[in-house]
Amino acid sequence: MKRNILCCFIAATLFSCQSKEVKDASANHKTKTDSSKNKSLVSSKQIVLGEDKDEINALVKGIYDVNGEVFIDIDLVQIKFENVDERVVVNENPKIRTYKVDFKTLIYSKDCKTLNLKEFIKSKNKILQDKTIILVGKAKDGRMESLNFGCYG
Repeated sequence: MKRNILCCFIAATLFSCQSKEVKDASANHKTKTDSSKNKSLVSSKQIVLGEDKDEINALVKGIYDVNGEVFIDIDLVQIKFENVDERVVVNENPKIRTYKVDFKTLIYSKDCKTLNLKEFIKSKNKILQDKTIILVGKAKDGRMESLNFGCYG
């Protein structure tokens, strides 16, 4: 009799632990999905900012606002030249890095105009749609000090 009660207790314990793990896993999956769909719901304290870089060449992957703070997601690349005029973009590491953009960031548009933060946000769709743009910039302490979207001359 004691053996049957002990077996039932062990089975019930295992079943409840397994059920809790499934619930936790589905809750974690839902959180990840929700945060990837709408970054505006994510607290800026949860965003891991990129490292210091004196010279950035990158593809822009995202520009968004989180609780009044502006962020840019970039994929660092290397620019190599074959012949004299043929530019080749090399992406050996597709890791996406996130940096803060603020009113101190110097921002140049493709047509060499200086943009303020509000103008930058307004032009985000245009920047993201132009797949030929190679961002050139500089970052320190997780913040972009400069962004250049094509004014290289």
